[in-house]
Amino acid sequence: MSPFHKMTRHQLHKHPLFLARAEFLDVEQRIQLAYRRAKLVLQTWNLSTQDVRDLTKKFWDMYSDPLYILDGAAFNVLVFSANLYCGTVAPHASKRPDLARLVEQGLNGDIIGTFLLTEVGHGLDTHSVETTATLIHDGFIIHTPHPNAAKHMAPTTPIPGIAKWGVVFARLIAHGEDHGVHPFNIQITDEHGMCPDITSSRLPVRVGAANLDFAITSFNHVHIPSSSFLGTSLDKPIDPYSLLNKYIWRIGVGSASIPLDAANMVAGAATISTDYSFRRHVQRPGSGVVPVITFRTQQLPILQAVASAHVLRAWKGSYIDYLLQPNNDPREWNAMGFVFKATVTRLATHHVVRASERVGAQGLFGHNLMAEWEMDLRAMSIAEGDIVVLSIRLFLNALLKKLVLPEPSHSEALLSRHASSLFMKASSILSSLPDGHRDPGYNQHILPRSESAVLALGHAFAYSAALDSGIPPPLLNLFEVMCIRQDEAWYVENAGLTQVKISEMEDAALTAAVPNLTHYVDSLDVREYVSWIPIQSDERWEGWVSKIKTFRPEDQRPLSVAPKERQISAHL
Repeated sequence: MSPFHKMTRHQLHKHPLFLARAEFLDVEQRIQLAYRRAKLVLQTWNLSTQDVRDLTKKFWDMYSDPLYILDGAAFNVLVFSANLYCGTVAPHASKRPDLARLVEQGLNGDIIGTFLLTEVGHGLDTHSVETTATLIHDGFIIHTPHPNAAKHMAPTTPIPGIAKWGVVFARLIAHGEDHGVHPFNIQITDEHGMCPDITSSRLPVRVGAANLDFAITSFNHVHIPSSSFLGTSLDKPIDPYSLLNKYIWRIGVGSASIPLDAANMVAGAATISTDYSFRRHVQRPGSGVVPVITFRTQQLPILQAVASAHVLRAWKGSYIDYLLQPNNDPREWNAMGFVFKATVTRLATHHVVRASERVGAQGLFGHNLMAEWEMDLRAMSIAEGDIVVLSIRLFLNALLKKLVLPEPSHSEALLSRHASSLFMKASSILSSLPDGHRDPGYNQHILPRSESAVLALGHAFAYSAALDSGIPPPLLNLFEVMCIRQDEAWYVENAGLTQVKISEMEDAALTAAVPNLTHYVDSLDVREYVSWIPIQSDERWEGWVSKIKTFRPEDQRPLSVAPKERQISAHL
């Protein structure tokens, strides 16, 4: 029996599939590796239908695993398959043995699920879906009426040896009338290729990001059985807008799960940049050779990342506790998920970029992970709801009192006071506008403040969670000053601070933190996940260099020459 057969969840990073060097593989191999890794994760975690349906702690623990910092594509597969597909189908499983079997297969990695909602011509405007599902006597005809109605992004191309199923959202046409947008369960591929009359055009890989088969998917009068319908009723809905929002509730779950991976990226970036900065030495006049961590310009961005990693870990714990509470208001639940996603993703992007810069040219290459994380984070900011768009929606609903968000546990803290002030100021401006949120002044004076207000609230929640968890004061203070720096003017005008005072606060926190840097990084517990990357040690670097393509004088041979471009005559 293989020594890897009974590997535990927290040993998966040592499995050969996760030790494979993706940078030495071609695109096809990398995509297949992502699916094999995702299947391994599913089989190891062994989620049940109840876990996915009821969002148990085990469900959230799986998505919190630091493992996914090694492969963002595998994480994407898990979000699409276990959450979006299985999560949408699971509520029907108790009454439908056929669907129960599909969910079981999906959670074991025997099939892959996907989720086809957005279209080329509509993007996040999901209520304008044009894919049609025409009701006939023995089922439905699914059809893409024109190229702009093709489904965009969902990974739907064939993967050898495994079938793909998808929840496809289409506009139900019954007796010639529009009956709203509903979900349908459709097989997209089998073990050998595409299912009849379904076309998947694989998009070029995203620059710098982990490779996955994102695609444009079209349906050409595809006949599906009546059992494919996953909606509530074939009747014309009274409120089609609200009905669609109920159907796509798993997007909110995805929005909550994505930042769990982003938070782990902050810890990874902090660890990699710290270890490199102790290992990298420079000649300093009069002092001999010193590690680059000696310099304040290295200490500040790295310790800010370390501080945020600890703060986000504390917030992640309290946030998951919140998600597990029974009887949460769905609107508040979704709003809190978005605040968490927006804040964590923006912080992660900031820290990953800065940490990557602090390791110099090494940070530009995907084999050292951080450049790949940066591109994955850009995708996260859009996936399951664009941060800017959803910030606008959340901020407006809060100002109109359609949504009441809970307060941070430490409402007296500076960051909480800042967030509260931004909401109050915007509310005051809104009340002065003759036409309310439809007034041109809203677009000019409030809309641009939406994201910054949401992020300020997220900073306050994160700080409060960290304060409650008892993280070391130097790290908490560093995080607080870093957030203050994002809106210094407010703190100067409203909190009695000055630029000099803010700099003194930052210096004091940094000075207190530097002696404990190694301990702080060790306690993040992610080093074992990134220990294999080339810049983590001289031994790793030498081993990796020995595997890359090398050219030597003694290996001279005819070089292949690119064909000359065909001459094209042109007349001006």
